[in-house]
Amino acid sequence: MTLIRSTAKTFEAVANEARPKPQPGQPLTKQETLVLAEMNKGLSNKLIGVELGLSEHTVKFHVANVCAKLGVSTRIEATAKSFNDEIAKLRGEIARLDKEIVDLMEQRAW
Repeated sequence: MTLIRSTAKTFEAVANEARPKPQPGQPLTKQETLVLAEMNKGLSNKLIGVELGLSEHTVKFHVANVCAKLGVSTRIEATAKSFNDEIAKLRGEIARLDKEIVDLMEQRAW
């Protein structure tokens, strides 16, 4: 191994140690949210990179963070969790609107 490669690997190891590991439940960053949206379309890392103007390596990094923050092991699980979370939000919104309609109807004594 050359001195340059050895130095680069050492620098990368130090940088990785300094960067906190994402934990389940942490909010996604704006970039991670964009990557997840592209994952939900079924795009590969390479195509996500093209769409967002990122390198494939950077996309891979964001995908790993998304999975860690969502508490899943695979991109398929991340996509499924994302869809399930959106469905839960929509159900909550429907329930809120239903209650609002009932309240309005009671106020007007329909």
